[in-house]
Amino acid sequence: MIHISKNSEPDAFRRYHNSNFARFDDMPGDVKSELRKSLLNEQGYICAYCMSRIKEDDAVKIEHYEARNASNELVYRNLFAVCNGNEGQKREYQICDTRKGQEILRINPLHQSDIRTFFNKTDGTILSSNNDFNNDLNHILNLNCENTYLKSNRKAAIDAIVKRLSRLKPGESAENLLRRLRVMYEAKDAQGEYKPYVGAILWCINKRLKKYQN
Repeated sequence: MIHISKNSEPDAFRRYHNSNFARFDDMPGDVKSELRKSLLNEQGYICAYCMSRIKEDDAVKIEHYEARNASNELVYRNLFAVCNGNEGQKREYQICDTRKGQEILRINPLHQSDIRTFFNKTDGTILSSNNDFNNDLNHILNLNCENTYLKSNRKAAIDAIVKRLSRLKPGESAENLLRRLRVMYEAKDAQGEYKPYVGAILWCINKRLKKYQN
């Protein structure tokens, strides 16, 4: 999970929710398409929860962070783009919004302070220094599920950074490399995308940079 900065809501969505009797389920297809594109753009085309890659033509779900009701179903700040969460599979395989259902999350991707509590183990496990957040990660969102690809994919993302550091040439500065990598991964690429599992990557980089701090 990474910090998400919300953009202004798309014009078509704003006009729709300001119209009389607007409801999420009745939203026209072109408005929902623009909404989905806006959410993906601000998230760098990764799932708001598990950080896996999602594209416009994938089975993207529009997630209501706070469980949907008549007062919040069209509030833009309450909406994220998420993966399909292994929808249709057994509950132990489900992740993200599909697993979450109507449960209440304590972690909020809009709060940088929440995201800063996260750390990873070398096996790809994601944890928090806040025990309540660990319940969200492990049980509500199921992000450390042994039955899915998530842990192994986060591990692979971390291992790629470790491998790059192992290939340093004599005299090449590990600190300078880490700083360059941090700048690169903190930003979206030319296609407006973040690297999948970028939160785990940045944790790995920042952890190694700490030893160079005075």
